[in-house]
Amino acid sequence: MIVMTRLVAPELRIADRYTLVEKLGCGGQGEVWRAYDEQELESVALKILFSSVIPGSDPWVALQREYEVVRGLDHPLILKTYPPLCDGELAVLPMKLATGGDLRA
Repeated sequence: MIVMTRLVAPELRIADRYTLVEKLGCGGQGEVWRAYDEQELESVALKILFSSVIPGSDPWVALQREYEVVRGLDHPLILKTYPPLCDGELAVLPMKLATGGDLRA
């Protein structure tokens, strides 16, 4: 069960940089949102983990590990991932936005 103490919704501004636009998906650990990057002036995907979701584990450490694994990979089918950041209780991993449809399809 996900318990959020901070409302994550469209128009929320994260880290004085990203403005949430729409939720793209959700899972057991958090959500993925389309967001607008005010610094780079482009749309990105934000993977957002909530600290209350993973008992006994730190979402910041999880995103740092994920970033370390993918940052050195260079392949057209692997999305570019940017360094993770924290904003209050939210741990966020920005990445290039994949357009063109549902990944499950």
